[in-house]
Amino acid sequence: MSLSIKSFLSIFLVSWLPFCESNTSEKLLTKKWKFASIDEVRKASSISSDDIGKNTKDENEELNKMLQDIYNKASYEFRKDKQYIITKQNKVDKGTWEFANDGRQIIVTDNKGQSTILYIKDLTESKLTLANTADTTGRTLTLIPF
Repeated sequence: MSLSIKSFLSIFLVSWLPFCESNTSEKLLTKKWKFASIDEVRKASSISSDDIGKNTKDENEELNKMLQDIYNKASYEFRKDKQYIITKQNKVDKGTWEFANDGRQIIVTDNKGQSTILYIKDLTESKLTLANTADTTGRTLTLIPF
């Protein structure tokens, strides 16, 4: 049975598609990201509007300063060497990352061996949206590159 050059190239290209997808996702992910807005910081902190309503004016001002500080200082970096660095206000978390579930999840493992699954809701050149659950019941976090 002889294969034509067209058939051979078709088989070759189809067999490489999964690798191309992962490589594309990896290229999109590997950069520094920050919160898209202060509202994203608020969502990530799980502060409810009921809690804010119970605060005094001074407490709300202090909370807004804290959220602004987080917005200004926090970053998520996914490096090509499969290392990640998450910078928070006064803390830096480091570890490794890998794709799972056909690139729909990122598993981050800190330096103590604790793993966390992040569910990718959207990954483009200009936006990364992650969730802490696979369905819509969890919190989401939208990041932009910088």
